[in-house]
This record gives sequence, C-alpha cells and structure tokens, in this order.
Amino acid sequence: MRRKKILIVDDEFGVREYLSEKLQLSGYETFTAADGQEGMDVVLKVKPDLILLDILMPIMDGWKMLSCLREQENTRDIPVVMLTARGETESLFKSQARRALDYFIKPVDTKELLAFIKKYIDLSPNHPEEDLRL
Repeated sequence: MRRKKILIVDDEFGVREYLSEKLQLSGYETFTAADGQEGMDVVLKVKPDLILLDILMPIMDGWKMLSCLREQENTRDIPVVMLTARGETESLFKSQARRALDYFIKPVDTKELLAFIKKYIDLSPNHPEEDLRL
C-alpha cells in the first residue's frame, strides 16, 4: 500500500516542521511549502492526497490558493483542511463556501488532527482499491 501524501502549506517554519514530523511518524509522506504560490507548485508536482492550508500567509494566502485549486480541473477535488489562528465565524464560512473539508484552529491538537486525517484519507473513496484492504 502506498503512503498517503500530505502537503503542509504554512508560513511558519516551526508549524511546518512540527506537523511534518508528527505526520511522518504516523506513516504519511509529507511535503511543505511556505506560501500559497509555492504550495501550488508542489501540488502540481506531487499530487497530494490532502492539503493542510494556513490562511494568513505572504505572497499568496490560503484563500487565494484554495480558490486556485478549485478552479483547476486536476486539483479541484483535492481535500483541503484549513489551519488558522483565526477562530471567527467568517473564516469558517469562507472555508465552507470554498469547499474546504474542515477547519482547525491553531494551535492544532495533533491527536485530533491525526484522527481526522486517518479517518478521512485512509478510507478515501479516491482510492477504492486501498479501501478494501484490512
């Protein structure tokens, strides 16, 4: 079974490194990007199974990257989980309107995030051949 690929897009180096380490220890292959523009480049190269996407970043923020993903045929169905320090309702609604899979407020509870990821991408209908394995 191939390892699932997760892209972490966040302008904070420490956040990228921390999440990458936790996800790798849980068996995922990780990739990182410091902003949305770099994130789009990585998406096109590695075709991740899931993207963890910060909202407030320089160059291209998370909203713009999410919009770009949804506009392109080959990226529109990639599941995206928004990660942000902003907990207001408007950000949650913006995430839902742009078809984000979920919304986690930083600092992220890694156990909760890992449980969510495992439940979602390990049983993802995008990979039905893998769903049948026990």
